[in-house]
Amino acid sequence: MSAKEVAHHLAIAKSTVERHIENARLKTRTRNRAHMIAHVIQLGILDLENDDPADRQTLRLVNGFGPE
Repeated sequence: MSAKEVAHHLAIAKSTVERHIENARLKTRTRNRAHMIAHVIQLGILDLENDDPADRQTLRLVNGFGPE
């Protein structure tokens, strides 16, 4: 989802979402959002799941890193 979509879904400002993304990117020492996602999937922090082929793939936190 885009920062705008996430902000709308969570009822927060787009700039807040962008700041959280940037903080996560800095903590993971990655170049950009795509690199960050690939990196945390590789580390096993996030897992791709797709229960419904008609639905978009979603990311979920795993290994005690957050709610599942």
